[in-house]
Amino acid sequence: HLALFKAIHEDKDKINDEAALQEFFVAQGVSAEDFKNTFNSFAVNVKVNNAKQMTRRYSLTGVPTIIVNGKYSTSPGLARSNEGVIKVINYLVEKERR
Repeated sequence: HLALFKAIHEDKDKINDEAALQEFFVAQGVSAEDFKNTFNSFAVNVKVNNAKQMTRRYSLTGVPTIIVNGKYSTSPGLARSNEGVIKVINYLVEKERR
C-alpha cells in the first residue's frame, strides 16, 4: 500500500490503467503472470464491482470518505480537518448507538 500511495501521490506516476499497474507491480517483484491472474480473478472483480456500487450509493467524490452505519458520510474536508473528522465520527457513532 505504501509504495503504491507514494508512486501515485508523491511521485505523481500515472498509474491509471492495467498496463501501468502491472508495470508497477512487476517493479515491486510480482511476476507478470501472478499480477494478471490476480487482477483478472473472480475475487478482485467482485470487490471492484462492490466498490463501484458503494461509490454510486453514497455519491462519493473523493477519499477519504467515511460512512457511518450506512446513513452518514463525512470526510476531513467536510469536518475541516483530520482531527475534526474524528470528532464527527465519534458523534455519529454515539448517535447511532442510542
